[in-house]
Order: sequence, then C-alpha cells, then structure tokens
Amino acid sequence: MAKIWVSSEEDGKFKEEYFKPTANSYNNFRIKFNNFEINFNKRLPNFKKYDTIETNKKLKLFSNFYLPIELKKVTYNEKILKYREYTEEELSKKLQEKIKTKLLKENEINEENIIQEIPIVTPIDGGINLKLTIVYEDEIGVQKVV
Repeated sequence: MAKIWVSSEEDGKFKEEYFKPTANSYNNFRIKFNNFEINFNKRLPNFKKYDTIETNKKLKLFSNFYLPIELKKVTYNEKILKYREYTEEELSKKLQEKIKTKLLKENEINEENIIQEIPIVTPIDGGINLKLTIVYEDEIGVQKVV
C-alpha cells in the first residue's frame, strides 16, 4: 500500500455570468429550389441574444425518391444574461467539488480510498484561487506468484 498525493487548482469569480433561456421564440420559413432560396419572412427577431435552430425537410415523391425542393424552418430562441453572486464559502465549496470530481475521474480513484483532502484558498482579484490536494491509498505492488 502506498500514499499518493494528487493536486489541481482552479480560479473562480464571485460574480458569475450565465445565460438563461426564455419562452420567447420566433420562426422563419424558407423554400429552397436547388440553389435558389425564397424567404417568407425577411426580418430577424428583435432579441439581443438568441440561439438559432435550423431544420430541413426534403419533399419525398416515392419511398426513395426526393424532389429538389427543401422546406427550411429557422427557430430563434431568446436567452437572457443573468448574474449569480457567491460568497467566499459557497465558491470554495463549488470549486472544491469541481476539482475533486475532475481528479477522481482523471486518476481513477475510488471514494473509499481517500484519506485526506487539503484545500488551500488564496484570494485573487474578484474571486479566489483554490488548490486541492487529495491523499489516497493505492496498491502499487505486484502480487507474488507462488
């Protein structure tokens, strides 16, 4: 049995930005003949931030024969920029869990083999830097063949 130390560090900000989708959406329809496209609606949505989803549907004449006509539907889904504030304790717990799952996955460590977790928090501009060291036991010897 051996004690092994692995560590990793990550920065986190107290104010986090994220995008939240809303229920607002706008559809735009088009018909495409070979390389010629006709737009039914000429305007873009008046959303500031949006995701674009494009779906194409070819017209089928027989089971395996398609016409050179394609129907396109473009959907614009609005998303809003939101902010989330963390305290130093909440941010350190969040970063510690994130680093721990990353280290467990990278090094193939079982949760039962962990002996100690050593977090070191240092403040930086607008956030913290967390260095996490995990000490765990592992069998490194080769079994003796009798």
